[in-house]
Amino acid sequence: MSSRTFVLALLPLACLACGDPASNEPPDQDGPPKEIVWNALPTNGAPAPRYAHSAVWAGSKMIVWGGDLGGNPAATNTGGIYDPATRTWTSTSTAGAPAARFSHTAVWTGSKMIVWGGFGAADLEAAGGIYDPATDTWTPMSTMGQPPPRFAHTAVWTGSKMIVWGGASGANVLGSGGIYDPETDTWMSTNGAGAPKGRRYHGAAWSGQQMVVWGGTDAFDWLNDGLWFDPTGTPQGVWIRPTGTSNVPERRERMTLVATGPLFLVWGGWNGGVNLNTGGQLDAESNEWTPTTITGAPGIRADHASVWAGNHLVVWGGCRETPCMPNNIEGDGGQYVPGRDGGTWYPIAAQANLPARYGATLVYTKSSVIAWGGRTDPSTRTNTGAEAPL
Repeated sequence: MSSRTFVLALLPLACLACGDPASNEPPDQDGPPKEIVWNALPTNGAPAPRYAHSAVWAGSKMIVWGGDLGGNPAATNTGGIYDPATRTWTSTSTAGAPAARFSHTAVWTGSKMIVWGGFGAADLEAAGGIYDPATDTWTPMSTMGQPPPRFAHTAVWTGSKMIVWGGASGANVLGSGGIYDPETDTWMSTNGAGAPKGRRYHGAAWSGQQMVVWGGTDAFDWLNDGLWFDPTGTPQGVWIRPTGTSNVPERRERMTLVATGPLFLVWGGWNGGVNLNTGGQLDAESNEWTPTTITGAPGIRADHASVWAGNHLVVWGGCRETPCMPNNIEGDGGQYVPGRDGGTWYPIAAQANLPARYGATLVYTKSSVIAWGGRTDPSTRTNTGAEAPL
C-alpha cells in the first residue's frame, strides 16, 4: 500500500459493500461512476507524515495507525481518527497500544480495529492489538498459537475471524498463516495441507464465503497462481481448489487484489521487469479469468492505492517503475467498472488538491473515497490527503 499488504486489509466488513456473493454476475453499474474531484483534508491535528501505515473505515470515521516516520527508529505506534462530517482529526491513544511498527496489516471487525505483524523499531513485532474507537482503548491480543512474526503478509476479515497468511521473516518466505477469533482471543494455525507455495507481497481477499490468495513472489520468481481457502471446513480451514489457469493475469507482486462479491479483481503491480497496467477478473463461481481491458486504463504502476467502492474499483497514485524514482510518481488514476467484455475504465485526472505519491492508503466510506499519507518522493513522507464524493 506502500499499497502492498496494508491496502488489502481495507476490504469492507465481510464484503458488505461487495454486491451479492451468491451471484456470478458483475455488480450493477448504472452508467459511468461519478467523476473524482479531490477536496484536500485538513492537516491541523493530523498524524505525523508517514508511509507503510494502515487505514480502515470504521463506519463513520477513518482510523490511521502506525507506519514509518522516516526517523531512527522509523516505526511509530501513533495514529489518528478522521471524521469527515466535522473535518477534524483526533489522536488515537498510545496507552496500552501495540509496539510501534510499519508494514503491518489492519482489519475492521465492525466495532474494533485489529492490527498485527510488521516491522518494529529493531525487528519483526510478535504481538498485535485491538483498538476500540468508541472508548479510545487498546486490548492486547493473545500470542499463544499465533503464526510466527512477519511482514509483507495479508489479512482478511471474514465477519467473525481474521485470517493472516504468507509474508516473510527476514529472507524466509512463509507459506503459513493463522486464524484469530477476537471473541475468544485465540489463534488457530491455517491448514498446511494443500496450502499455496510460500510467498510475500501477494494479494488476498474475502468473497463473503472464502478467501483467495494469489500472486506475489517466492523470493526467486514472481507468481500468478493462487488458491481458495474455506475457513469453515475444519478448525484450521481447508484449501479447496487452485484459482483458474486460463486467461490468468501475468505474474506480479504489490498489485491490487479486491473482492466484489461475484468477482475478484487483480490489477497493476510489478513482475520483476516493468510495472504493469494489466489485470484480470476472476469469477467466484466458474473460477475463470477474464482480462481487464487496457483501453483507457491508468498508466503502468505499483505501490498504488486502491479500494472497491461498492460497484467499481478506484485506483490512484503509485509509481511507474521499481525502484521508484522522483520523476515517476503518479498523481492520477482510474475508476474501473467490471464487465464480461473486459470492463470499462474512467480516468481520474491529476489534481492539485492531492499531490502525487506512492504508498498512500485509500478507504471507501459508502459515499466517498479518502486517500491519505504515503511518500511524495523516496525520502519524503506526507500527512496530507483528500476526499472525493462518489
